[in-house]
Amino acid sequence: YGNDIRLKSNSTDVWITETVDSFSGSTRPKIAVDSTGGIHLVYGHYEGSGGYSPYNGIMYATNGSGVWNYKLISTDRIHNPSLAIDTNNKVHIAACELNSYTRDMICYLSNKSGTWTTEYELSPVNILSSSFIPIAVDSKNNYHIDFLNTYDSGGVTLNYRTANYGSQIIYNAYAVINNLNTDIFYVIVDSVGFVHHFYVLNNILYHATDLD
Repeated sequence: YGNDIRLKSNSTDVWITETVDSFSGSTRPKIAVDSTGGIHLVYGHYEGSGGYSPYNGIMYATNGSGVWNYKLISTDRIHNPSLAIDTNNKVHIAACELNSYTRDMICYLSNKSGTWTTEYELSPVNILSSSFIPIAVDSKNNYHIDFLNTYDSGGVTLNYRTANYGSQIIYNAYAVINNLNTDIFYVIVDSVGFVHHFYVLNNILYHATDLD
């Protein structure tokens, strides 16, 4: 919180730093590059006071047209975004929606249809809002999301959600975590389509996959 967004690149064989967004309420940026070399950024946008301001939202920036364009794609209380680019160079974003009245939820945003749409996970899960929610997209443009689920009785579970079976949502609590590093866990999809999950537990890197 309280930082502008800067990009450092050597695409011209010389390292150049440019300020993408000088707004002081920009935070926790994530970056992806599409097949044409266009850069896509997503980051938190805070205009109010404190993390629960109703003006929190997600800012999206891209230089795909040759100049930087910006769009505030959500003004809900959403933060800690991550993004992935599909084979059509469309953007898929996962983030946490802060909800003071019920439970924090997964938020999924995409412009795959040509306009930005937002979906919320309404199942009774409580997302660990202090961690980001990694997302990957496979060759069929289906998204894959990892997230941390906390329980009122204590404990955290590392969970997985995908939409590659149409409207059906699949949950797989593949690891029950006690000493998880909540800042280091990722999901990727390989060229064959297998999903791989990485996380750090007790300072050891673990790998879980659906290969078997």
